[in-house]
Amino acid sequence: MIREATTADIKDMLRLYAQLRNRPIPQVSEGISSTWQSILADPNHHVIVYEQSDEIISSCICLIIPDLTHGLRPKAIIMNLITDERYRRQGFGSACMGFAQNLAFREGCAEVEVHIPNDRHILYEFMLSIGYQTDTAFNICRKPVRPSRYATWY
Repeated sequence: MIREATTADIKDMLRLYAQLRNRPIPQVSEGISSTWQSILADPNHHVIVYEQSDEIISSCICLIIPDLTHGLRPKAIIMNLITDERYRRQGFGSACMGFAQNLAFREGCAEVEVHIPNDRHILYEFMLSIGYQTDTAFNICRKPVRPSRYATWY
């Protein structure tokens, strides 16, 4: 079943994000819990999950961003697509992407962009296979100079 995440999903999400970043699964701390609550409370921040047998096996985030261009229509950014290693290549990621894309278009988004880290070439090929296409736009990222005060587990 595909749905939006709830407070109770935090441990499954941390397990998936540990796979996304190739890191150990963190314990649920006060900081993680507080951030999770902020994410869930934001009406423009949608954490989509695919649940099977009471376990989240795939997820992505869809951000709806108000915009002054495109006739005041918002845009969507989809990111953090992850499917549990045990369930890859079975359509769960495609299902989450489809749900996120439909949500974005229901919200009136003029376009949907997908954030793909440079080291995830398989994800890039996957996006092309489900109908996304490259254009002339590209993103450049800069990380902070000082260490973050936030959790560094990911």
